[in-house]
Amino acid sequence: MNIRVAKVVLDFNERHERRRGFGKMRFSWPFWLVGGIGLLGGFFVFQHTALQKEQAQGHALRAQYIQLESEMLVVRRQFEQAQKTLARVDALTQRLNGNLLNEDSDRRLALGPTDWPERNVIDFSSTAFEQMKPADLKEQLEAFQVAVESRETSLERLYSNWLERRLRWASTPSIWPVRGWVTSRFGGRTDPLTGRASTHMGLDIAGPHGKDIVSTADGTVVFAGMEGAYGKVVVVDHGYGMKSRYAHLASIVVSAGDVVKRGDVIGQLGNTGRSTGSHLHYEIRLNGVPQNPRNYILD
Repeated sequence: MNIRVAKVVLDFNERHERRRGFGKMRFSWPFWLVGGIGLLGGFFVFQHTALQKEQAQGHALRAQYIQLESEMLVVRRQFEQAQKTLARVDALTQRLNGNLLNEDSDRRLALGPTDWPERNVIDFSSTAFEQMKPADLKEQLEAFQVAVESRETSLERLYSNWLERRLRWASTPSIWPVRGWVTSRFGGRTDPLTGRASTHMGLDIAGPHGKDIVSTADGTVVFAGMEGAYGKVVVVDHGYGMKSRYAHLASIVVSAGDVVKRGDVIGQLGNTGRSTGSHLHYEIRLNGVPQNPRNYILD
């Protein structure tokens, strides 16, 4: 009897313990579930935040790369333009130097070397350009710009001097207005009509009536017509204070305002005005002061 009672008690205790364990499990699993979900949610939030941060950094880096690439492209174009300009300036400088050398080797205007140092030349077809740092590239560009400005200054000076020289040369009487016989020189002489001592302001050049008279330099005709004892006269203003006068002409083929070049026909040899025969009275005046025309005849 006691054995049966003990067995019942043991069975009861065992069932009671099972119920207690099941109850504990029944009350603890929601907490585990909530905790698991929380951890999983935190993990996803962390991953999402990290992903957003990486994306933001990626966008920033991409924007920086695009900006840098754009700046590099601009610098490259500036570089290429500077190289082209430098090459063009060098070519023009050499061409002008060549012109000056052909004209007068003793007075060639020397402006220094036109070679660009090899160390500053960049080959855009190689990888050297891509490997350059922006600071180095900027320094190179500034060096090119300085070189170009220097070449441009030299070219402008050279061209200005060359042009000034060309203009002065073209505007300076340098040839015979007519070929013939010099019957009266510049300076003191005896007047052929009065027999008195006088000052002759030019050259008298005799020749066949109607022979062509040419302008002795480039200029603008400022007078063409009758002028008292000089007869028919042409006056050419050559600039720089220089004027030439052609008197006693038989006829005039230019008008005031005409632009003439050295060697252009302006009239014909004659005997108009106060004259003893067919000849040309030729004068040169610098700032109004008579000059010896013979000093301006090079041929």
